[in-house]
Amino acid sequence: LRGARIDGDGDGDDTVAMMASTQLERQLNNARKFVSFNQRNEMGERSLFQPGGLVNTPDVMATLIDQMVLVLRHNNDFTGLPIKDQAELLESNVMVAAIVASFELYSPQTRLVTWRLTENDFRTIRTLGIEASDGRVSFGLTDVLARVEVDIKDDMVKMFKFLDYFSHLGVPSSAMHLLSLVVIFTHDCCDLEAAARVEERRRHHLFLLFECLVHSEGVLGACNVAARLHSAINDLNRICQLLGQKFVTVRD
Repeated sequence: LRGARIDGDGDGDDTVAMMASTQLERQLNNARKFVSFNQRNEMGERSLFQPGGLVNTPDVMATLIDQMVLVLRHNNDFTGLPIKDQAELLESNVMVAAIVASFELYSPQTRLVTWRLTENDFRTIRTLGIEASDGRVSFGLTDVLARVEVDIKDDMVKMFKFLDYFSHLGVPSSAMHLLSLVVIFTHDCCDLEAAARVEERRRHHLFLLFECLVHSEGVLGACNVAARLHSAINDLNRICQLLGQKFVTVRD
């Protein structure tokens, strides 16, 4: 979270931060509600599982990305950027942001991810005999390893180890929502037309993120969490770069 300052510039009020976080949470939940992993539309067909029962990992990641993109379509800071800059930021950051947005669904106590299913996805997993309670499905590393191809098993192990590590950083869910936007506006590796504007928006969301952390952890605790977050996001970037080379193509 390099670049954040404690003094801020007046727009990092904790009330504003919590309101922004609540709005993001609502948008994320709506995206998960309306964008299914199993879908058939004008863009093609997508499925949660392959015919043999293995997870269709490229389609799953593409759906997570689509859910994040749907959230960004309602973000004036993002849609107000030149189209070229939007494409650059998405190509560079959307995979990491989509995974960050999902971290709140992981429980370090059970080491399970619990996901609320759309009706379409619920019907699909029932045909495979997968248990779902109250429209939700829970899965852990063992479940995933049994249903992914051999060449990405090591990546899944790394991802779940990172999930467990990240869950102990002390990041409240309210801050997690804002972190996904901070990630989106990161532009270190981007060629942008409006770089100054993107940096200003990144700093704005950094201040909001810091206010959320202060609200939960106090100033000293927020500083400690922010330092750990900076290192953790760098690590997640490396994991996603390796994973993305295997199966993800981001459409314009």
